[in-house]
Amino acid sequence: MADSGTLTVTDDSKFRASRKITATWQCGAGVATFEKTLALNIRGELRAVSHKPGATPPTANSDLDVFLEEDAAMAGAIVTAAGDGLDLVSTVFKHKPLTTPPIVHGKIRLRVSGNAVNDANGTFIIAMRNAQGPWP
Repeated sequence: MADSGTLTVTDDSKFRASRKITATWQCGAGVATFEKTLALNIRGELRAVSHKPGATPPTANSDLDVFLEEDAAMAGAIVTAAGDGLDLVSTVFKHKPLTTPPIVHGKIRLRVSGNAVNDANGTFIIAMRNAQGPWP
């Protein structure tokens, strides 16, 4: 799927090896689809994802996919709609520690599926443990 919607980083906090990224999202104008790349390089373990609905909440129990920017076919999805992302995007706040925290190196794409509400919006909160090493 091509880009649809907006994704804006509103906070990128770091404390020792921990990192919290907060980003607001909104579906494309007049449509119910959302897929966008987070404009940050990520290096480390993705530990948990939370979702807080916005003023126009998405369909209850919509799903989230997270995958590397280069993986357009989602062959190696980091978080899948059928797994940890199942029902994560909803009309109420939800927090999901990931079953097996994946190692991420690069930019990630977020995709909301199962939503039928035009102009739906919300906030993603991504908790990470930064990679420790001599990377640039």
